[in-house]
Amino acid sequence: TVNLTVNNPTGFPNNLTLERYTPLATKINNSSFTFYNLEPITIQPSAGVYRFPNVILKEGVLAEYSFGVVAPGPDEKYIIQSTNIDITSMLVTVQVSATDASITTYTLSTDISGLTDASTNYFIEENTQGLYQIFFGDGVLGKKLDNGQKIEISYLITNGPETNGAKDFTFSGIVKDTSGNTNYPFTTSITSTVAANGGNDIENINSIKYNAPKYFGTQDRAVTAGDYASIVRNIYPAIS
Repeated sequence: TVNLTVNNPTGFPNNLTLERYTPLATKINNSSFTFYNLEPITIQPSAGVYRFPNVILKEGVLAEYSFGVVAPGPDEKYIIQSTNIDITSMLVTVQVSATDASITTYTLSTDISGLTDASTNYFIEENTQGLYQIFFGDGVLGKKLDNGQKIEISYLITNGPETNGAKDFTFSGIVKDTSGNTNYPFTTSITSTVAANGGNDIENINSIKYNAPKYFGTQDRAVTAGDYASIVRNIYPAIS
């Protein structure tokens, strides 16, 4: 988490936007890594200062996949051919129709109880090859896609624990105003409020066998000490 200040942008615009997946660079043990913000942020200056406060960053290599919808429904799986994906960094968009290029953002469903036939959610699972694959609703639990629609998936491929402790960053992106103008020469200053933490390797089979029954048993309820332990491990995977 960092505070990012944009210093003296030419023309002093009324607002500035930090787009989703804006890169910030860092080095750890002479190795270079890149962190990104996962949500766009728009600010207005305060007393002439352009400050993006408490920007949450995630580390990884930015990757994208696109798929065409052929057989709409949950049986059609869209396999992401990357390993070490941070699924919390994933952005899934769907082209509205074959003739309408506008897009709708879909969100990950973690609880089917509130889904309707119009819910714009996707589902994710790991296949037998250890790769993530996503799928969509059937028109009852989640909106069903249409043949010919286009799916775009953006995500970060993480280096896991290698970047824990990172706190010194260099801005390597751009900012723009809400009209899309980017011709603002500027400098930046960045201060870390929380050093990078929580990066971990993919969960191994033994850990899954141990944790899965306990997490399923809680059903998102915290009653016993074991329930609390399972929920905490799910929210904070780095905690053993």
